[in-house]
Amino acid sequence: MENRELHIFLRDLMLHLKSLLWCLNKDRERYHLRVILDSLKAHHVPVSIQGTPLGKNLNFLIHELDVRGGLLPLLDALQNISASRQKLVFDSGEIEVGQYLKALTPLEEVPAGSYGVFCFLGETIQGLFYVVNLGLRKKDISLDQVKVIYGTAI
Repeated sequence: MENRELHIFLRDLMLHLKSLLWCLNKDRERYHLRVILDSLKAHHVPVSIQGTPLGKNLNFLIHELDVRGGLLPLLDALQNISASRQKLVFDSGEIEVGQYLKALTPLEEVPAGSYGVFCFLGETIQGLFYVVNLGLRKKDISLDQVKVIYGTAI
């Protein structure tokens, strides 16, 4: 995959992950987590939601992560989202589930410079990162290992 194609894929993947996690985090009652989990496990979005933004989001994630790897870490992250805090406030700012981040240091198989999103905020902080040729990876992180991206694009 050439650089431009990889950048477009990463941008789109991060946007879809951010959207799904942020929406689940902000409006847990409106989004049916069981339907989302069942869709990802079955690799199929129900007809009743296929034309909705959520259905399009799930179709993208299923297709791309099925090909490139990462559905299992996403499922794992989503199963724990209801136990996550919505945001954490620090002296230097705040972070929210779904917010973009970038690895500053290697995190095992996740190289420095990899992009991701926060997927769990609690006693531990976790992020989902995309790694070329490995797919999506969920990692415990500390804030000194990542750069928080306070914007809408990577």
